[in-house]
Amino acid sequence: MNRDDIRAVLNYLLSTYPKTMFRDKNQTVDIWLDTFKGYEKNTVMNAAKMYIQNHGSFPNPYSIKQIVSKLTAEHRVSEAEKIAHANDRLPDFEHSG
Repeated sequence: MNRDDIRAVLNYLLSTYPKTMFRDKNQTVDIWLDTFKGYEKNTVMNAAKMYIQNHGSFPNPYSIKQIVSKLTAEHRVSEAEKIAHANDRLPDFEHSG
């Protein structure tokens, strides 16, 4: 993620929690950027969307990162399942030629 991606996520959250105030907006962006460096914007945005479904106050980065961890773990499992099912279609050793 880059600064613009972080700002997009924070603006989305601020639209949901409009009474939220930051002491230092630049420092807030820096903290979130440090937290989510290396993550994809869509993953973090999806985590933010999931967060607002169950919470009435603005999240801290840790709260969103917990959801991101669950989402990425689910993604890894689904990728492993795809590989396992692809292997099911391979011929048996005896029939492999």
